Amino acid sequence: MGDTPSRFRVIAWALATVLTSLAVLTGLAVLAGPAAADPSEFEVRVSTTRIHLQTGGQARRLTAVARFTGEARSGEQVHMVFHVPLAEHNVAIVEGAEGCQVAHTQMRCPVTMDGNEHRYSMRIGPPADEGPAPGEQVQGDGAVRLEWPQDPHAEPLKSVPYRVILASPATSVNEVSGKVFDQQAQEPLPGAVVAIQDSDDKKWETSTDADGRFRVSTSSEKPLTPGTFTIKISKKGFQSYEVRLKEDAGESIT
Repeated sequence: MGDTPSRFRVIAWALATVLTSLAVLTGLAVLAGPAAADPSEFEVRVSTTRIHLQTGGQARRLTAVARFTGEARSGEQVHMVFHVPLAEHNVAIVEGAEGCQVAHTQMRCPVTMDGNEHRYSMRIGPPADEGPAPGEQVQGDGAVRLEWPQDPHAEPLKSVPYRVILASPATSVNEVSGKVFDQQAQEPLPGAVVAIQDSDDKKWETSTDADGRFRVSTSSEKPLTPGTFTIKISKKGFQSYEVRLKEDAGESIT
């Protein structure tokens, strides 16, 4: 009978150890709960997969909708993260959504795993004056992702890509080209002199090749200014010809 209290103390200690272990395991289970969700139980949709921006132009809106399709989990959340490309060209978020964290090219928004749709929008803006060379464009791939808040560097649950295209408007006509014919002989006229003058009174002179063709292209040193072009064609023994044509920036005169 003298050993009974000791035996009770041992049993009580063992029981306390088991309960403590269960409490720790239960705590781990609670912490690991969200990670047990299957990626297939999440849906993400975006309003467009291509966003066109123009240097100095207007911002464009991108909307994304996320929903957890599994059994509702009260109070549990994931993050819907908007990643915007072309930061090196000063493309950035100019307007975020309420309740989201916005940092230049990223917007992070909460999505509760309650089975409801969660919709967020942002506006992506182009640079005011610095972008690709006039008449050129650059592209970059962005994404809308679902991430665990406790591990944003882990593989995303979902990732929906979209593309941003940034263009700079052309400031000159691309080229002036054509083909000169001898109307009487109905054949190309080689060796004809072609004089071209743009709306800024800059002048070019070239000649037709063996097929009667000529071409003058714009350059950074001497751009073809949009507007009215005067083209004069002449050759010894032939009647001269003059034509005036009007063209906008980014186009070609043929």
